Amino acid sequence: MKNHNFTLTFALPETTDIDDAIERLAENCSDSIVGIGVPGIVVLSFDREAENMEKAVTSAIEDVQKAVPGATLTEFLAP
Repeated sequence: MKNHNFTLTFALPETTDIDDAIERLAENCSDSIVGIGVPGIVVLSFDREAENMEKAVTSAIEDVQKAVPGATLTEFLAP
């Protein structure tokens, strides 16, 4: 398997407790760095091991949405 680097940006539901969300993201996405700044938006920079980029991104999206139900992907960036 290969490591894949990419960044995902999510809009969070209005009722999200940001501290709780960051804690859950840290648990579910330990291969990422979580960034906040703009209210209601979270950005995760991943270094994920997978067979290919598609599987890496798909599994990352699923992990984020498991950690923060209702999170909506707004942007995907890859080098």
